[in-house]
Amino acid sequence: MSASDKKQLRKEKELEVLTAKQREEQAEAKKLRTYTITFIAIMAVVVILAIGSLINTGIKSSGVVEKNTIAATVNGQELNAVELNYYYNDAINEMYQEAYTQYTSYYELFFEAMGLDLSKPLDQQTNSETGDTWAKFFVDAGLENAKYDYTFAKMAADAGFTLPEEDQTTLDTQLNNLNTNAILSGYGSADSYLKLVYGAGSDLESYKAYLTRTALAEAYVQDHLDSLTYDQAKLEEYAKDKVNNYNSYDYSYVYLSYTSFQEGGTKNEDGTTTYTDAEKDAARAKAKQTAEELFALGNLDDIRDKVNEIEGTEIVVNDLTAQLHTNINQLLADWLAAPERTAGEIGILENATTATDSAPSVVNGYYVICFTKKTDNTAKMANVRHLLVQYEGGTEDEVSGEMIYTTEEMNAAKEEAEKLLKQWRDGAATEESFIELIKEHSDDSGSATTGGLYEDINPASQYVPNFLAWAIDPTRGVGDVEIVQTDYGYHIMYFSSYSELSYRDSLITAELQTEDQNAWTEASLKDATAVTADLSKTKLDLVIGG
Repeated sequence: MSASDKKQLRKEKELEVLTAKQREEQAEAKKLRTYTITFIAIMAVVVILAIGSLINTGIKSSGVVEKNTIAATVNGQELNAVELNYYYNDAINEMYQEAYTQYTSYYELFFEAMGLDLSKPLDQQTNSETGDTWAKFFVDAGLENAKYDYTFAKMAADAGFTLPEEDQTTLDTQLNNLNTNAILSGYGSADSYLKLVYGAGSDLESYKAYLTRTALAEAYVQDHLDSLTYDQAKLEEYAKDKVNNYNSYDYSYVYLSYTSFQEGGTKNEDGTTTYTDAEKDAARAKAKQTAEELFALGNLDDIRDKVNEIEGTEIVVNDLTAQLHTNINQLLADWLAAPERTAGEIGILENATTATDSAPSVVNGYYVICFTKKTDNTAKMANVRHLLVQYEGGTEDEVSGEMIYTTEEMNAAKEEAEKLLKQWRDGAATEESFIELIKEHSDDSGSATTGGLYEDINPASQYVPNFLAWAIDPTRGVGDVEIVQTDYGYHIMYFSSYSELSYRDSLITAELQTEDQNAWTEASLKDATAVTADLSKTKLDLVIGG
């Protein structure tokens, strides 16, 4: 492997900056459980899950039987077959969405690994782990969601809690658009579409009740989570025995796996190469020798140069910044956290298995690690606004796929940013006037409507380097304005304020909230019950693949 290839391998991938999706993900991360049952999910995915099966079998019932068939009882509340079908189908949909989101085009391999055939009816497949059908698995999953919804919706009603205005507006919009979108999609009406997806008896009225209950339960749970606040004494008491957990580290390392140094071996008929114990031991010795040679160089720059000279392996220098102690390999984390560490210090760490009664310890490789700095994360988090002037034009690099811009294209964006900044300074030059400028001119459509605001920025925030560095600069003051260049264009940055919490305190708060919320949720659901009754009218024969 050439030095240039190694450089490409170790180059940190810059995370996408300031998109609508990123803002949504940041907001949703604050929720214990996100809404998964929405019109968007229904139109985009549930069709895949259900229509194939229902078109083939036909909807032969008017729905009267389904509405009068008690399929389950949840917390003493009887659910007819229509209501259970909502929960059953959406439990399938939820897993499908998760698999597709995580594995994209390889989602089918996820189901294959589970032993689930997407081309066969769920009630004709056995879940090897439970011995029951996959249909029962999803019925049970749906009933767990039903217990959650019925429990917390009742608690909300008993507490006089109503759906927040924003959530109610979202729900109303989804329901109002359902009929229109169903017609435009060729299904005739919302009722016809719902029957096609969920089965006979499904209609807009019952579906509205289902979505409303789900939204109310979720909003009530979120409201409880938001109510969990702690004073500084509580935060310090909670964190006193795990101080290192909330520190972050900048460091670099090289990992030398013994497998990178194996030589010889015997190749069998299927092309697999095996190595003798002696060959493996020789490789381990070579890995150790190389680690010691790198360590002896004494500084990261020389180590980097030496690594680039190692041909035929994928050994690279990995540079990491703002890594939380809890997210670092334990072997490395323990070394980094030692109080005697100094900037630029180099170490060698042996990566070996733990010896057991039946097997001795085995060395898998060696880390050569360089400590850069520790951050205790006690600085207040930052809130900034920005106006993005994107580069225009550009040429896509055939190898990397990155957009390459000419000096002229970049200068044009810079000139536009400078012009807008002057316009703002020549005017009221207030935060309010900056917000109006952003709404009118920013190319970051994801934040323009909110005045370009990004909140709670900390060293671990996933923004492009220059944007992040400006936002968390400890010398930054409220009202600071500056133009910052990134790979995406020129940003007019405005420092709006500091958050109430430091990043450290936000981490501790999140842990406390999670523990307390989980305990509250578990206690609330302790007496919740769900019992199946007559499942003959539940669409157990769904085919996920259609």
